Amino acid sequence: MEVLRRGGQARLLLLDGKPKKAESVARKAVVLGPDFDRGYTMLGEALMVQGRQDEGLKELQRGVEVGQGYLRARLAFAFRLKSASRFDEAERL
Repeated sequence: MEVLRRGGQARLLLLDGKPKKAESVARKAVVLGPDFDRGYTMLGEALMVQGRQDEGLKELQRGVEVGQGYLRARLAFAFRLKSASRFDEAERL
């Protein structure tokens, strides 16, 4: 499944320190699978690493909404909310 491959590729690119490439791949994953929570999570992480906090938080929130049971999306969103000093929102997750 192409969308799964792209989600994994985006994660590897992030780990390799290539957030712009990870963003591009994650955006493709979101287009291919708009119900694919990991695509939004990887996109949000890539944006956050680039210092694009508001955009990143928005995409991470989408990941939580789409993937109701996906723990990674919830943890990533909560971690990034805390790093943005939005403690009350992080605690509610």
